[in-house]
Amino acid sequence: MHRSLFVVPVLAAVLCGCASTSSPSSGSSGSSASRTAAAGPSAAAKLANLDGITNPSPAQIAEYQQALTMLDKGCGGTDDANAALVNATRDLNAKDGVHDSELTIAQAVAQTAATGAVKGCQGLFAAWSTLRDPG
Repeated sequence: MHRSLFVVPVLAAVLCGCASTSSPSSGSSGSSASRTAAAGPSAAAKLANLDGITNPSPAQIAEYQQALTMLDKGCGGTDDANAALVNATRDLNAKDGVHDSELTIAQAVAQTAATGAVKGCQGLFAAWSTLRDPG
């Protein structure tokens, strides 16, 4: 089944519940770290958990974080917003029998985003999902 290219962005917006991808730019790094600790695990750790790694090591989290950082640099957004796109893409593909890991998807789209040819990863995730469709 071929899906429309707008499905992934819509699912991602619903999953992350974010209307804005901007992050606060003021405040000390200490208060930012406190907010992060109070908010729970990082987006990278959440993706590792979704891949079945219940207690990811710092090295494993770093691998997911590297992909998210490449996504952030390549097409903007935040770690949370891009992680939501990764997860929505994985869920959509799984319905069609394609079972790539969160990390595989994040790394593949990040490599394309790193070319700087696009701004906004939604189209890249939609293209990835369409290309991975076995139907």
